[in-house]
Formats: sequence, C-alpha cells, structure tokens
Amino acid sequence: MNLDEQISYYEEKVRQGEKTYSKASPGMREHVYASEVFPYKAILRSVRLKAGVPICWGNIECLAYPLSRCVAGQHETCKEHEQACFLCVPTA
Repeated sequence: MNLDEQISYYEEKVRQGEKTYSKASPGMREHVYASEVFPYKAILRSVRLKAGVPICWGNIECLAYPLSRCVAGQHETCKEHEQACFLCVPTA
C-alpha cells in the first residue's frame, strides 16, 4: 500500500470512527473515541507527515490542513489553532 492509499484508508477509518462515536451512548462515547477515533487520527497525521503533507501543529488531533503559522511563526497551523500551537505553549 503506497502512502496515498494509506492516507485514504486512514481518512476513511477516522470517518467511520466519528460516525460510530456520534451514535454511541453517552456511557460508551469515551471508550469509542479512545479506541475508534483517536488512534486513527494519530496514524493519519503520521502518514501525512511521512508523505510530505503538511499538518496542523495547533492541536494533536487536528486534521485540518494548515493555512497559517502559529503566533511564534515557527509551526504550521490551521486558522483555528494559530493561538494554541501545542509545540509552543508550555503544558505546565
């Protein structure tokens, strides 16, 4: 499977997981998100990076294509995360 095929595959897995999440009962949502959405978002971001496709560094789960840079001007972000680059903002 080449990188473009992997990207398509994981984009579909994210779509399926989000659909399952939206239909899950409130008691199961956290589990469904952790098992059927988040892992595939992480893999998709990794495959996109490997393929040379830019990713948003504003949020570890963001799948939007970056159209700008963070406030520090160091990392690509989508418009929504310009102020919240997780690589720049201290966590403590």
